Amino acid sequence: MTKAKGVTILISLTNLESLLSPVLFLFQSRYGAIVPIQRSFADELLGTSDQQSFLEIREASLLNERAYICTPRAAKALERGTPLLFYESSTGKGRSSVVAVGRSIASDIVLKSELPASIVRRSVLEEKLLDQITVGDRVLTTRFDNVMRLPNPVPFKKLKTLGAVDGTNLRTARPLSGNIFVDVVAEGWSDA
Repeated sequence: MTKAKGVTILISLTNLESLLSPVLFLFQSRYGAIVPIQRSFADELLGTSDQQSFLEIREASLLNERAYICTPRAAKALERGTPLLFYESSTGKGRSSVVAVGRSIASDIVLKSELPASIVRRSVLEEKLLDQITVGDRVLTTRFDNVMRLPNPVPFKKLKTLGAVDGTNLRTARPLSGNIFVDVVAEGWSDA
């Protein structure tokens, strides 16, 4: 970027995306990740429901920075700055589709018993559900922002065709090459 007096300023991709939020710059050399989420959590955390609820709205869906909680094994895939695809699983009448994108801004492994109130506030999980996430005593908390709902959810069958599905069938977070990530997002924005 060049200022008015011809002084060039360098700005990191992370800072540029934050300044222009919500926006993600995607390119083939930038790896991303796909993360599973159940429909009830996706509706509340990502705002992906086709019909808004008349019930109490969870605070997390109103915040720019939100939190995704999962198994610590996903830490490598969810590093800071990683673009994220949120895959709504078929559990609980889910759509079996990628429904939204976002960007990881921090990931930390913490003891379930010491989960910070700020993370709980930014997530939609209640403490009693933590044991369903992982059997161990620790969880991975991933703070994310730049959430954008895809106009056209990308179904499991198409994800498989694009190479976004491996042997785990999207039961856990996994890294994706930049090429695959771009293809999935392009599919989600096609005809939009």
